[in-house]
Amino acid sequence: MTVYEFHIDVTDDWEKHLNQSRAEYRERQLKALVREYPDLAWDALTESGADLAERPKRPHRSDRPGVLVKY
Repeated sequence: MTVYEFHIDVTDDWEKHLNQSRAEYRERQLKALVREYPDLAWDALTESGADLAERPKRPHRSDRPGVLVKY
């Protein structure tokens, strides 16, 4: 908002850094939730058809940014 509304000076790659910071913060928050509610995480994974014998892969979305960087 400050970039667009207040026209602050930024570097050319400001958006990349902002998205990276957002993703790191949200990953920490998500991990904290999973540690507190592992039963819900397990339910969500098994309901989506994940094979818990091996580490599930994160789905890649090409039509829009993932929710870790979206505001």
